Amino acid sequence: MVSNDIHSDFNSFLRQIPCLSLSSLLKKCIFLNYCLHEELLSFEELSSVGQALSDGDVMSDTSLLLEETYQKKENEQHNQTYILEEQLLRLVRTGDYEGFKRFAYSESNFHTGVTGSTALRQLKNNIIITTTLCTRAAIEGGLDYDTAYQLSDYFIQSSERLTNADRLTDLLGKVSYTFAEKVAQSKTPVSTDERMQKAIRYIQQNVNQHLTVGDVADYVGFSKSYFSAYFKKTLGFSVSAFILRCKLEEGRELLQYTDKSISTISEFLCFSSQSHFHTAFKKQFGMTPSEYRKSTNG
Repeated sequence: MVSNDIHSDFNSFLRQIPCLSLSSLLKKCIFLNYCLHEELLSFEELSSVGQALSDGDVMSDTSLLLEETYQKKENEQHNQTYILEEQLLRLVRTGDYEGFKRFAYSESNFHTGVTGSTALRQLKNNIIITTTLCTRAAIEGGLDYDTAYQLSDYFIQSSERLTNADRLTDLLGKVSYTFAEKVAQSKTPVSTDERMQKAIRYIQQNVNQHLTVGDVADYVGFSKSYFSAYFKKTLGFSVSAFILRCKLEEGRELLQYTDKSISTISEFLCFSSQSHFHTAFKKQFGMTPSEYRKSTNG
């Protein structure tokens, strides 16, 4: 009875209707029956009928599933979710946040399934799923573990606090883009050498320490001279340059997202002086710390 030109919209509408457990459905039916007929029915009476029918449930569900699959193939409706998901995660993995403007999204092809009992729960669960996938993709793209999981916690906790569908939808739209942007900003070197990756993670996690080349070399079990040469040969820049870059990246984040003073940030990152932090920051980013804070905070 649905015309061909609105099939896609109608299917999208149906997919957004939340599923109910049998128990929840029966309780609602009991309440509606009482409102309409003033007839009291017990949950046990109805659930016993449901239990008697449960033996045929598996066969019935299988038949419905096969029928739905048959109809989709008959109408040449092929689910492209996996392909689109891979495209999205590739953008995150490579830090191509601009690529989201070109991302070919279509509700008729992108089916997330029913993941919640209500529309709000569905949105929250979809945020959790998307965040989990993007966290792994971002780490594969070189984002350090701490930043990736802090971002993951932020999105999941934010979704649980929200009770408005529009705001949840906006948050869902920001998840993958934000992870891709963080990967692009971090520009963390990627190496297949497990010891190099161990060294990189150690540096990223200890930017607030007086970290030396010797400290990192000891951590991964190399002599200082061998490690310095091997690091530069493998990644194309020196250990000390990478330590400084990680400190400055952390400083940029603190300037943008906290109200900590520049002197406090300089001390936290263990620069010898605020002047040293000022000079190094301007050389790296083309502006002073105070200029950067003003540009990001309007």
